[in-house]
Amino acid sequence: MLFLLDFPNNQTILSAFLSLLLSLDDESISPNEDYLVISAIVCSPSGRCSLCQQEAVRVHSRYRRTVGALYWEGRRVVLSLLVRKFFCDTPQCPRLIFTERLPDFIELWARITNRLCHSLEAIGFAASREVGSRLASHVWISVPPTTLLRRIMACPTPVPQVVSHVGSMISRFGEAENMERFS
Repeated sequence: MLFLLDFPNNQTILSAFLSLLLSLDDESISPNEDYLVISAIVCSPSGRCSLCQQEAVRVHSRYRRTVGALYWEGRRVVLSLLVRKFFCDTPQCPRLIFTERLPDFIELWARITNRLCHSLEAIGFAASREVGSRLASHVWISVPPTTLLRRIMACPTPVPQVVSHVGSMISRFGEAENMERFS
């Protein structure tokens, strides 16, 4: 709770941190020793149907969605988002009810934010499982080695590029050396 006293305007900082249009008030932040729970309401005026791409304003219901975010000040951040389900009023659309999406922030069925997912992938690619898990603890991310491996394995495999030029390298002594030695 000490770090909350250091900032004069928590709502401004958290709004920038979340990078979403969310409604926050003084009761939206619940810190304790291990967690920082941020309760927020998505406040966009309408939702867009994922099938027909038409906007809808008629709300069906609301539900609470809990996702993990990047750690802050050594504490795990948990976002408790109140999201809405809308009626799709387009007659030709087969989807009658849909949930509002936050694709730049959270994938459809994800339980962590995109930023935390990308951070885990970067750590996993840079340092592998065990070392990556130890490295992540230095930046306040508690993650088991198996999670890093699962994140790496879920990434698409890059398409190998076609070799277009094979050449030789002239050493400082003037003889040509084959490039295969240095690969």
